[in-house]
Amino acid sequence: MRILYILLIFLSATLAPFFGAGAAELKLEPVEHLFDIKGPSNSPFSLPTDVVVGKNQHIYVLDGTHGKIKVFDYNGRFLFQFGREGSSEGALDTPVGIGIDGSDNIYVCDSQNARIVVFDSKGGFLRDFDIQKKEGMVKPDPVDIIIDDLKGYVYITDNSNMRILVYTKAGKYVGEWGEKGEPEGSFRYPATISFNPDKSLLYVVDVLNTRVQAFNSDTGKFVRQIGSWGVLPGEMFRPKGVAVDKKGRVYVTDSYMDVIQVFDDQADFQHVLGNGSKKIQRFTSPASIFIDDNNRLYVVEVLENRVGVYKLK
Repeated sequence: MRILYILLIFLSATLAPFFGAGAAELKLEPVEHLFDIKGPSNSPFSLPTDVVVGKNQHIYVLDGTHGKIKVFDYNGRFLFQFGREGSSEGALDTPVGIGIDGSDNIYVCDSQNARIVVFDSKGGFLRDFDIQKKEGMVKPDPVDIIIDDLKGYVYITDNSNMRILVYTKAGKYVGEWGEKGEPEGSFRYPATISFNPDKSLLYVVDVLNTRVQAFNSDTGKFVRQIGSWGVLPGEMFRPKGVAVDKKGRVYVTDSYMDVIQVFDDQADFQHVLGNGSKKIQRFTSPASIFIDDNNRLYVVEVLENRVGVYKLK
């Protein structure tokens, strides 16, 4: 059941032709592949779903099938792991997304327990808080979380109720927005989430509407849309992951096309990530992504059970 749930959330299909005959003229931005992380030899990943990197330069990978967060140094060497399966305090049941704050505390979307569980950087349990369920709603299903340290808020995608929730870091409910639908500001299964603190912009992958929506993080007001359905440059077939770099550029994974596209902060298409051979850099079912302070890109490749680490320009 756990494996099926993760597959339904993150996967769609495998490699598909991208941009057809026009691919040769497509603008590419090459990235340098540094190394891959596949988990410790005695406990490799099984459908990993998310990754974050701390100020301490530790790499935290969510191995949700095993109910654990596995921790690596900046060169990809395994250090330790924490987490256990269950519903008791500090336990996890099919966690899907993680976030990290400025103190390197780890926030885990404990999906099947409908709560957020918070650990310190060494895996010590700090607290948890339940996701609020309103009348008429189904059981909440938190799948990703991002932290605004300046305001002390966390933003959570509730996949099953098609909404964005706002809590304090301590777990106090602040507000929410969104509903099921296709118009701007509505969702059909919101998934991963990212944040541009300089412009107070929150980016949400709206999976079945095949787009990324940008909102003002203070008001929840819709700002703009990135992408639309299709297989041409700037279009998306099955978006899954989103991240923002220091220049405000927005990176979006497509788990069907197996590529990462890049847009500027006004939603204009810029380029596709390429490799040293001046070809499109192909990934295998890329899902969540993370960009750290040193301009490193971390790509969770679910079906390959690995996290690829790349250097951006």
